[in-house]
Amino acid sequence: FLAFTNTTQDYTSVSPVTVVNFPVEFYDNNNSYSDPTFEAGINGNYQFSVNIEYDILNFNLAADARFVTFKVYKNGVQFDVNNIIQNYTFDLTGLTTGALSFTTPLIPLLTNDEIEIYVVYTESASGIQTFRIKSSSQSRFQLLQGPSVLIGGNVNLAPIYRDLSIS
Repeated sequence: FLAFTNTTQDYTSVSPVTVVNFPVEFYDNNNSYSDPTFEAGINGNYQFSVNIEYDILNFNLAADARFVTFKVYKNGVQFDVNNIIQNYTFDLTGLTTGALSFTTPLIPLLTNDEIEIYVVYTESASGIQTFRIKSSSQSRFQLLQGPSVLIGGNVNLAPIYRDLSIS
């Protein structure tokens, strides 16, 4: 699957950890995604990618310290790999617009396990700044790799590649 945003999403420095929505499906070959949740169709290892285009709004100074952290949740709980919480923190100090991306490690899932992406934004300045995820096909959540499934058994490729010789 690949899903992206078609509306802006605002997260302030006083917002709690909040789910990120990716409401538009570019494709979903296994009908496994329903905004904001991916649901595993079979047992196996899955790997995901997240890309975000953003703006910082209401900032006092571009040089203010600010951070955004994305979190991977599995079945409603923050996920860890080998007892390491999967946080993806980006230092946005001095930045007011840009793009971020991260790729998860392989995540073991059972059939019907769910994955969601959450975000929290923090900053050190006075006032309330806003981290805005832009409405863009470049702000997306996608499955990079899922378990392989053999369908149909062995295939004889000899008739297709008769002109090839191996020496």
